[in-house]
Amino acid sequence: MWASGYGCYNFADEKIVADLSFLDGRINSTFPGVSEAAPIEKRTLTHLQKTHLYLCYLLGLFWWLFGIHWFVVKYLILLFLMINALFLYVFFRQSLNCFFSVIVVCFFAIILSSNFHLDLRDVSKAPFYSGTFLLLALLLKHPVRLRNYLALAFSLAILIGIGMGFRRDMLVLAFFAFPILIFCPDAALLFRHRLWASLIYASILILLCIPIGAFSFHEQGQDNIRVICGFSRESEYLLPLGQTSYIKEPIAMIDEYGVIVSQAAAQTSATMPDIYYQKALDTPDADIQFTGAYLNRLLFSFPFDLTIRAFSAVAYITQGRMLPLSGLFRWIAISTPIIIMLLLLLIASRTPWRATLLLYAFLVFCGYVSLQFQERHFFHLLFVPIWIWAVLIYITAKQVRKIFLGGYNIEIFNVPHLLNLCKAGIAWGTIIGLLAAFLLFSIHRFQASKVLAIRDAYENAERTPLSPQISQWNNDLLLGIDINDCTSTTSFLEHDKLIHKTLMLEIVCPAEPFMLGTSYYGAVNLSIAF
Repeated sequence: MWASGYGCYNFADEKIVADLSFLDGRINSTFPGVSEAAPIEKRTLTHLQKTHLYLCYLLGLFWWLFGIHWFVVKYLILLFLMINALFLYVFFRQSLNCFFSVIVVCFFAIILSSNFHLDLRDVSKAPFYSGTFLLLALLLKHPVRLRNYLALAFSLAILIGIGMGFRRDMLVLAFFAFPILIFCPDAALLFRHRLWASLIYASILILLCIPIGAFSFHEQGQDNIRVICGFSRESEYLLPLGQTSYIKEPIAMIDEYGVIVSQAAAQTSATMPDIYYQKALDTPDADIQFTGAYLNRLLFSFPFDLTIRAFSAVAYITQGRMLPLSGLFRWIAISTPIIIMLLLLLIASRTPWRATLLLYAFLVFCGYVSLQFQERHFFHLLFVPIWIWAVLIYITAKQVRKIFLGGYNIEIFNVPHLLNLCKAGIAWGTIIGLLAAFLLFSIHRFQASKVLAIRDAYENAERTPLSPQISQWNNDLLLGIDINDCTSTTSFLEHDKLIHKTLMLEIVCPAEPFMLGTSYYGAVNLSIAF
């Protein structure tokens, strides 16, 4: 609509488009235009469109310049990838020379183009992430002057704020990039300088987020559903995790299923008292309250699982498990976390605080994708293991070159001297290791108490004997159970009514072990939930 000159609105009736096959994406020809036979009724943007407002405006601008046809989208994707490659090149130049930087960028581009098929919405976030990495690298690498420091804070807020109008994932960087900005290792920066930087960062970020409704209550509900869906088995199986003795996550990564599970938990008073559940049913934002309560209970009851998922995501990305490698190269890639720790110990031997912030950045920017672990959410981190090994090879080559040119004293390689040089790094690694072990042990003990309480609640729950109808079916026994207490709820999409049931069966059978299968038969279609 905007590219056609009608303003940033939706068509109330798609029939006013001359050829609907264009809107359906079945043809790539130029937009056939709008029929003027009837007055055009405009509708405001949906919440999903509003959160992608800057992406919509950019696509509209390209359509206005080059014509409304779907090939323009491909050109825009190519532009995003080129900008992303440019940002990554400058980022790599902070630790590599020109030759190695070009090699890593080209390798990343080849793998990305040949193994990932992404749409505009997913690709559009890549340059904003890479630009954020670059700005944070500039903060961490060298001391910066006050003017440059404030300029970096301003640029970081602009990049993340605009990026949130392309992909809401940037909201995570908005929070986790802030500590690096404030606590960057530069002794020349005083407290008031850091305070000014934080005010500039927060102010610009808020101004850019207001037009896209980033802080709206409705979007909070959308975020709740996204995180709940991230606990689905589909997402969990991608992570290098072992199977637990319990299942807490939704079966499928379907938004409606997250709403159903959340209301079922609220209805049984598992996430909120019954009085609040009854009040929530009478409000238009009931689904937001249910999903919020469910997510809070989930995170409060399983914090160790959440932590392990984050570490698994870090391992998955740093080990290059998404890279098409095999044989020796696969084993080399798997050892990448060890190389990262050695490099961090080397940095910590000189500046422990800088090594701490780098470790924080690795854990956060590679671990947050565990909230909804899918390739389209972590493809932009594909370069991490390639970059790490390029840094190792580059450093080794520099040191070997110095040895052969006679610039090194061979006595530097004796063990006592090396230990003396690395004693600060060894002390830092010991402190970090003990702190991580203590935190993991504490979180594990806390979760164990919660999980055992849940187990006891199930074991001590009141039992209601059922009398199933037993019949023969395909040489097996068919046990029919009739459940009548269904509850109806409106999904957050506001166009469907879904039926859900919560049922736990305890089958006591003195016979030999047997296989048990379940099926659902009823007048209501529950395929979306099951």
